[in-house]
Amino acid sequence: MSKLVSQSYGVRFDADTHARIRAKAVKEDISETKAVRNAATESLMQPSLSYLLKQLEHRVLHRNFEMNCIIVGLNEQQRQQAAQQCNIKFGQEIL
Repeated sequence: MSKLVSQSYGVRFDADTHARIRAKAVKEDISETKAVRNAATESLMQPSLSYLLKQLEHRVLHRNFEMNCIIVGLNEQQRQQAAQQCNIKFGQEIL
């Protein structure tokens, strides 16, 4: 683990969360403080839920667009034109 800074935080947890922290500490044979530190670090390293949802929305929209182009039978030039029109309509480059 990287060097620890001398900053500390006092937090209170509800009984359920405290029990989970204690169980995790016992399971991993570490102190409760280290269990909280590890959980906080792990949580902060994860991408935000809003970012993940935005990525999912983009993938679904892109696949839906491609599927509809195939169903309608657009050639490559028509597909590119449709993508440009969609991007203009959405006000940003999505496709």
